[in-house]
Amino acid sequence: MTFDDLFICIDPLLIVFFRISDNPAAGFFFGTFITAGVCVILGEITSAVIYRLNRSYYQELVQETIRMGDLSISALRFFKDKKKYRTFNKEANDAFGKYFFSQIALGASVLWPIPFALGWMQTRFAQVSFFVPIINCSVSYMAVFILWYILIWKIKGIMQKDLKFQDR
Repeated sequence: MTFDDLFICIDPLLIVFFRISDNPAAGFFFGTFITAGVCVILGEITSAVIYRLNRSYYQELVQETIRMGDLSISALRFFKDKKKYRTFNKEANDAFGKYFFSQIALGASVLWPIPFALGWMQTRFAQVSFFVPIINCSVSYMAVFILWYILIWKIKGIMQKDLKFQDR
């Protein structure tokens, strides 16, 4: 399946939202908002599934980091052995590095739907642009999508904070 085939498959699902309004500009902004929202939801679901599948691995890395960090401190504090300290500290740093980069990869997993959405939008809205007087230039569909995507993420973050606060 090529990207063109994929875009043809998702076109009927997404274009509906762009045609809700009789006003083409309103339809474009609403459809782009829905498309960005779908990307946020798909990314969140993907991230949650990946975390769930790798949770024990992440926990092992955290425990290994703590264990080796504690051993390095003990080697220096109680045994005054700098060689063992360096060895344990290196192991702790390695475990932390694995954990750190696995968390970066997990965080990046929320972004995978964006290129597909923008690719589909390219097939439909490549010629669409909006003049923005404040910056005195035109922006494409991509700028509108990115602004909606960021706004949805901000709203999601605010809602999550509110829910956590209410749970107390």
